Amino acid sequence: SGLHLEGRRLAEQLLACAGAAPDRRALALYWLSNHQLRLGDLPATLETGASALRLLERTPMAMLRSRLHCALALACAQASRYPDALNHADQAVRTAELSGDTLARAWALNRLGTAHADLGDAAQGRSLLTESLKLARELGDVELEFASLNNLGSHLNWRSIGRAEASESAPQLFAAALATLREAHALALKLGNPHS
Repeated sequence: SGLHLEGRRLAEQLLACAGAAPDRRALALYWLSNHQLRLGDLPATLETGASALRLLERTPMAMLRSRLHCALALACAQASRYPDALNHADQAVRTAELSGDTLARAWALNRLGTAHADLGDAAQGRSLLTESLKLARELGDVELEFASLNNLGSHLNWRSIGRAEASESAPQLFAAALATLREAHALALKLGNPHS
C-alpha cells in the first residue's frame, strides 16, 4: 500500500533478529531489497539483493529466489542495466519453473517480457507480457494483472511513438496502448494502488 519507509524499517528489524540462519536472513534481505527498490535506492537494492541471492544458493527456496530475481530485474532496468535485467528475469523464470509456483512464473514472465521490450525485442516482449497477463487473470491475481497491463500498455505506447515501429502502425499501437493503460488505471483505482 505504498508504506515503503515503514516496510524498510520493519525489514531492517527482521534482519537484526534473523540470526545466522541463511533462510531467515535471506527472507529479511528479500523484503529489505523490495522496499529499497520502491524507495528508488537502486544501489542498495542491488547490493542487498546480491547478498540475499548468495544466501539462497544454500537453501531449497526456489520460489523466493525467483521473486528476488524479479526485483533485481526491475532494479537493473531502472538503472538502465538492461542486459543484467534480462539475465535476472531469465533466472527468475528458471527458478520459478523449478519451484512449480505458477504465480512466481507469471511474475517472472512479466519481468522477462519487459526486459526483452527494453532491449528492442518487441515481439518477444509483447508475447511474454501477454502470457503474464493471461496467467494473472487465470489466477485471479489483480496486482499482477495491473503490473502486466501497465507494462504491456507502456511498451505499446513507446512503440507507437516510433521507438521500434514503422510509422504506419503507430495509430493502431497508440489505440491499443491507451485501451490497455485505461484498464490498468481502473484496476489501480480499484486496488488503491499508489501508482494510480
